[in-house]
Amino acid sequence: SETMARDAADSLKKYLGQLAAKDITIGEFKTYADDLKSLMVMQSIAMKHRSKQRMNRYATNIGSVILKKLIGLLV
Repeated sequence: SETMARDAADSLKKYLGQLAAKDITIGEFKTYADDLKSLMVMQSIAMKHRSKQRMNRYATNIGSVILKKLIGLLV
């Protein structure tokens, strides 16, 4: 989501500032950047999973409505 991307960008800016001020090493910066990347990937996977669940529920609900209508026509 936008909030997730904004938070990651803010963190990256903070780490770049720390690197520029020599408060952290290049190795630490790379570790932090890799952690951010991993977090973004995990959050993306979670979002895709939630979307798939919503679509499955939607399809099931539509199927139920259609089935009820068909039964109503037969009765």
